[in-house]
Amino acid sequence: MEMKKQIFICFLWDVLFWVYIYGVAKISLMLKYYSWRTMNTYPTLWAHIFLLLLCGGLILLLVYVGNNYQGTVKSAALEFFIIGIPAFYMATVFLFPTLLSIVGFENLRYPVLRWMIHATVMDISSILLGYELFLLITRLVQIRKATKQPGPEKESSE
Repeated sequence: MEMKKQIFICFLWDVLFWVYIYGVAKISLMLKYYSWRTMNTYPTLWAHIFLLLLCGGLILLLVYVGNNYQGTVKSAALEFFIIGIPAFYMATVFLFPTLLSIVGFENLRYPVLRWMIHATVMDISSILLGYELFLLITRLVQIRKATKQPGPEKESSE
């Protein structure tokens, strides 16, 4: 039951993150037009700082919720796939055609929404991807250390 709850929370967090990213893209575009029209960049800078602080709060929420569950290899990998793979897609959306052509899928069609090709969206998604990747690695190392049983010490007979 706990695994199902963790999966649900990861999907819910993904939806929340996508809504946040969509909002950031739209707000950034509106602020860019505002600064072009009024030649006043201070409100856009403050709004950008606030949006990045909100991103930090979202990642803190993910950390807080993620630390409430017992770490297993399955749960760590599942969280990475549920949250990390969409973050990878959003972080590399601009480079995705090149990545696909490298692996042999030149003519593959994939959905790219216009708001996703935005520097802030790719930056925030890259940060989230890095967080999830390093979290996966540290959890796997911690689980491996926890499951390692200390062996009996050999006594030397002299």
